[in-house]
Amino acid sequence: MELNIEKIIELYGENSVYILKENIDEISKNLGFLEMLGFEDTLDILECYPYLFLKEPSVFQEKVKGLMQKLGVESIEKLSNNMSLWGDICD
Repeated sequence: MELNIEKIIELYGENSVYILKENIDEISKNLGFLEMLGFEDTLDILECYPYLFLKEPSVFQEKVKGLMQKLGVESIEKLSNNMSLWGDICD
């Protein structure tokens, strides 16, 4: 799967791509964390919520774990099927 840069530009503007490039280390670590948890649609999540991935990895991990705990059983499936749930941790 490939990252759809055009989708990010359409949703967040061209400047967002530059911000993402400047923070590629954090983004890579955060994507890796989601993959380690078993998420298969990590690039889709990144395309919809790119600024979420700019968080410090420890903060990102804490927020994701909290959301998963809140959602309970089958949280990965719930988050994969309802992308809007990620918005709960975007603050």
